[in-house]
Amino acid sequence: MRYLCTNDGVRLSYRDEGAGPVLLILPGIAGSVAMFERQVAGLCDRYRVVAYDHRGHGESDKPGHGYRISRLAKDLDDVLSTLDMTDVTVLGWSMGCSVAWSHLDLFGPGRISRLVLVEGHPCLCRVPGMSDEEAADVAVVFEPNAAAEFAAGLRHNQHNAMRQLARLICTDPDTDLDWLTGELVKLPAGAAEALLFNHLIQDWRDTVRRIAVPTLVVGGGRSHVPTAAQQWLRRAIPGAELALLPDRAHLLFYEDPGTFNTLVRNFIG
Repeated sequence: MRYLCTNDGVRLSYRDEGAGPVLLILPGIAGSVAMFERQVAGLCDRYRVVAYDHRGHGESDKPGHGYRISRLAKDLDDVLSTLDMTDVTVLGWSMGCSVAWSHLDLFGPGRISRLVLVEGHPCLCRVPGMSDEEAADVAVVFEPNAAAEFAAGLRHNQHNAMRQLARLICTDPDTDLDWLTGELVKLPAGAAEALLFNHLIQDWRDTVRRIAVPTLVVGGGRSHVPTAAQQWLRRAIPGAELALLPDRAHLLFYEDPGTFNTLVRNFIG
């Protein structure tokens, strides 16, 4: 594992394997680089695969500040500039999609030439003024009070909450839930609560509609993230491609790496 430093002094752990066009992986909330080992190993024969742990996650530093999507987007900008990467395909999983959208919103496409959006959601929580029709169209999951209560659950009993999350995102009975839970709880409980709430209340619809780079949207047919959200992304992003794995859930890249890695290869070329 290697380390680089953000502009506010936080060390981020990262993997950098292979050569060729750059594929940069952004894990979701509480996710880690270790969960993407099957992508690093399976794709580094053709691409330079870079994956890093967000602040507070995995093997990165655990500072007492910065647990919001906009700060993670700045961290992404620091990674891109420090490693001097251009013409990058950014692969975001779950919250990683939001980090990519925030970066595009704040910094423009710049070094980013393609997007792979895995199990992302453009608007998880109903926002003021949203009609029932709009909420249904984008597949809103939470009302505001429910979002706050859900995030607070991580503070009260983090290990149990992460264990339940591990069960929720899997379909393969052979997936090691103890190992997966152990990765998820590396994000401190207070940081997890703050970051999750900030993630849940974002509305990325205006940013998503302005995406102007080739985009692949990937979702699981058995995921807790509604497939309607993936279909909305395909409609909202000009020319976007959509791939659904009907028998997989949120952890589809880990549990079906053969299918997933082939999708990525075919998209990047």
